Amino acid sequence: MAQTLAKLTKLFRPIGKGSDDVVAITLHDPSVTIAEIEVKSDIIHLENLASAAFQRPIEWQQLTRQQEMISDSLRAMYG
Repeated sequence: MAQTLAKLTKLFRPIGKGSDDVVAITLHDPSVTIAEIEVKSDIIHLENLASAAFQRPIEWQQLTRQQEMISDSLRAMYG
């Protein structure tokens, strides 16, 4: 699962204009959230924040089987 999220992070980085932006992906029970953060002169700026609901609830014990659903939700945000 970590490898899948790492690949998705590369896909969405950068969402905006900067090349030094950090992208964070967080899984929640009903949704996935992605954030783009830029650090300039030790000041953190939230550049973009988006969230998308999953088609069905996540089964945390079977997370690796749900990679496609998670990927589809992320693609829907920026597709």
